[in-house]
Amino acid sequence: MEPRAWVPGEGDELVARVQAAIAQFLEDTGTPRAWVLVELEDGARLPLEALLEEPGSGFVTLVPHREDEEEPERVIVPVRSIRRIELARAEAQRARLGFAGPA
Repeated sequence: MEPRAWVPGEGDELVARVQAAIAQFLEDTGTPRAWVLVELEDGARLPLEALLEEPGSGFVTLVPHREDEEEPERVIVPVRSIRRIELARAEAQRARLGFAGPA
């Protein structure tokens, strides 16, 4: 894989745009919660509890759903490492884990 240049500020608006996309998905599908899965360039796939805009400057914080204590509580990644974000309806067995719409 060829290295790419990092541009300061790249992707700082990602979190707001993803949250808007989730809100639109919830409205379009009439479901109360969304299952959000992020795929990184190294192939890692993380189901998310939250996506935070910190620390900024081209980086975001992923808060994955933890199945066990060995999994990280937070993962800070460069925005450019995100390859794909999947949205799906949170099924009954994972509904408590999904993103909720605005109150």
